[in-house]
Amino acid sequence: MSKDEVKNINERLINKKEKELKSLDKKKEIYEREFEKQEELLKRNRAELEKLEYENMLLKDRYNSLKRVIKERGLIIDIINDNYSVKEWDNLSFNKEGEYFIVYSKRGEKIKEVDKDTTEILEEIIREGGRYSLVVIRVDNKHIKTLLRLN
Repeated sequence: MSKDEVKNINERLINKKEKELKSLDKKKEIYEREFEKQEELLKRNRAELEKLEYENMLLKDRYNSLKRVIKERGLIIDIINDNYSVKEWDNLSFNKEGEYFIVYSKRGEKIKEVDKDTTEILEEIIREGGRYSLVVIRVDNKHIKTLLRLN
């Protein structure tokens, strides 16, 4: 091989390697930009997570405060009176049927179906507190007022 041929081969190899380096530099820049974007996204997500965790803590605190008030003072449940045969100081009971608590009179008469959200809360409170009493405190033509007390 002549010196010119070796020189040409070397130049081609150098050119090829320079192109590879340029291509790698472009890829490096792309990856660096993508990395910066992902880092920024991670920072935003962490900030959002911290905010949500703080809000969650506040909501849990409020929820626990409300549960404590219900345990200490009881809960008034207003029922529309549809000529049920209940009178003041009658004891009523809950029975869970499916996803809902149903309020029954002492005679087994179905009086009220409690909505799902209230059922979940009452179920948790009763589970934590154990025993409860649901007593009729007032009866008129339109309403039956009951008091739920946790023992």
